[in-house]
Amino acid sequence: MAYKYMEKQVEGAKALAEKYPHMQTHQDIYKEHVEVLEKAKAFDEVIKASQKEKTYEQLGFTASRIASEYWRDKSND
Repeated sequence: MAYKYMEKQVEGAKALAEKYPHMQTHQDIYKEHVEVLEKAKAFDEVIKASQKEKTYEQLGFTASRIASEYWRDKSND
């Protein structure tokens, strides 16, 4: 799936956050847009996996792996 609109939102929010570094609201909005984009991509991975996996158990393992990778990457930031 294309994330063109969401990526444009992130770019715009980043530009505002860089232009006004003293305004916490812009920083928060930028972080929120980035998080929403990351979650959307992770959700799409789960949806793609659900179309490939044959059983709910396999899908559960795949979804857990994707979620673990997301939170691991999130904690490394």
